[in-house]
Amino acid sequence: MTNLDLFSALSQQRWVKAYNTGDVTIGPFAPCEVVGFTVREKDEVTVDVQQPSTTFRNWYAVNAAQPIKSKKPGLVTFSNPMMVQVPSSGAAFGQIWGVKPAADDLLKCGYGFYCLGSSISTGGTYRAPFVQNYVSEVLGKTQTDSNKWDKGETRTGTIRAGCTDGSETSPGFATLTIYQRMADDLDISSSRWCIARYFNDTTWELVAIECP
Repeated sequence: MTNLDLFSALSQQRWVKAYNTGDVTIGPFAPCEVVGFTVREKDEVTVDVQQPSTTFRNWYAVNAAQPIKSKKPGLVTFSNPMMVQVPSSGAAFGQIWGVKPAADDLLKCGYGFYCLGSSISTGGTYRAPFVQNYVSEVLGKTQTDSNKWDKGETRTGTIRAGCTDGSETSPGFATLTIYQRMADDLDISSSRWCIARYFNDTTWELVAIECP
């Protein structure tokens, strides 16, 4: 499949009415954090969106070709494939990208966006075709805690992402609350690599942790 084939499919994108509830303009083809739904006019439901915050979401909307100014309406899509803004011409088929806080473009080696082709530029804004996947598992690090971590307790952790194994860094999201049911007396007196899975659409659960 060529980029031209993808652009033909994207011309038939399903768009829904949105409203930027944030204080910052959402750029063209930018990922948007969904913060709710509101009935505004003639019983029509609009999606309330804003520029991504430090709260990590499993799923994002994507803006159309026109910016959405603060407290103004616009159009977004949830349907695949979708054109999403990237920082440069470096996007290529097979790469994984993800959202980062307070940004209109994606982060290479993040979570949730699978690249289907190379990026193009119009007016200095690069974008590439992606399929978005629901994120249910992330790599992270536990925050240091002098108390042992017992079954049935929660601790905080931070998401990590990167293109080089073992040297991943924080994309800037706030901490996750992670529940563990695996064992008592887990030592997290130093920060440890871990994997957390989103369970039952409510809770991040510990599924693996670095040995002491």
